Amino acid sequence: MRIRSARSAPLPALLLAAALAAPAAAQSSANDSGPRLRLPVEEIALGARVQTLFSTSSVDSVQPADVTMRRVYLEASVKVNAFVGGKLQMDFAGDRAVVRDAYLRLNVSPGLQLLAGNAYKPFSLIALTSDTRILPIERGALIRGAAPLDEYNLLSGLQYTERDLGLQVLGSPTGAPLGFGYAVGAFRGPLGGSVGDQSPVSLAARATVEPLQALRFGAAWSSRDFRARSGDALQRGHAFELDAEYGDYGVPGLHLVGELATGDFSSADERRFTAAQAWLGYRTPRLSRALHAVEPTFRLSVGDVDAGAPANVGTLLTPGVGLYFGGLNRVSLNYDVWLPKADENDTLHSAKLMFQLAF
Repeated sequence: MRIRSARSAPLPALLLAAALAAPAAAQSSANDSGPRLRLPVEEIALGARVQTLFSTSSVDSVQPADVTMRRVYLEASVKVNAFVGGKLQMDFAGDRAVVRDAYLRLNVSPGLQLLAGNAYKPFSLIALTSDTRILPIERGALIRGAAPLDEYNLLSGLQYTERDLGLQVLGSPTGAPLGFGYAVGAFRGPLGGSVGDQSPVSLAARATVEPLQALRFGAAWSSRDFRARSGDALQRGHAFELDAEYGDYGVPGLHLVGELATGDFSSADERRFTAAQAWLGYRTPRLSRALHAVEPTFRLSVGDVDAGAPANVGTLLTPGVGLYFGGLNRVSLNYDVWLPKADENDTLHSAKLMFQLAF
């Protein structure tokens, strides 16, 4: 068994190893020479991220400026052997610790893996991208005092994407044409345990191909139950997604990410939504020993709902820049401009400055 940090940083590994060794020390006998760490695993990869966010808001009902601990994650990925592994990720940024990822992974073969537990649904490319790597500071619109519905917030609020408890089958078969990969899963869903003796279920599936190096395409489907207008009757809603990506995170050059989604906003009244989001960035080659790269970015995110759209749907524009100081450690500046569809004169603004420590 060996312990390593997820980003080649030994200090957190040593701290967690010491914490894990404490129970072993309590159980050691008087003849033992000292505490011993004995875990029946081949490898533990430790990681953490701390994101400190300074933000402004043009909404009159909230403070014009504020600072928060946006995310404080600790995570451990475990490889028990070639067949069994898993991950645990906790968020300590709020008033209480919250479990984010917690799952067992069985590696039958490259083309067949089973994942059981709490993890992201295989749907949105933007949701599946780690928040340590995303080009903008946030995946969607976040303006204090407002609840804007751009592309990401629509998908997340309707719970077609995000994490859920369930079982997934995924893989990328060896020798598959175009680097084909897939994932399909069944999940507890947003109504799980809340509709009497019924058993609502959420489903999701995703397929990807990579026809050229650094060029990837994906398509996905997600399905969930909605409550009917009266009683506990359930009605099924569906969402569909197409995405494309050119370039790679951490690699100098152009990076483009885009996705388009459409689906049922509420199956009870047959309203539908359409939404799209795109990121564009250009990362410079290494500039100095301290400053590894500068990455100017731009994001466009649009949400819409037909037949009486909510007042808080609209368009988000986000110019920004990221300064990288080795690995995923960065300082990012974004300026969000929110244009609501209902009244384009009621434009909202939010400047964000984020400091990210990640390993």
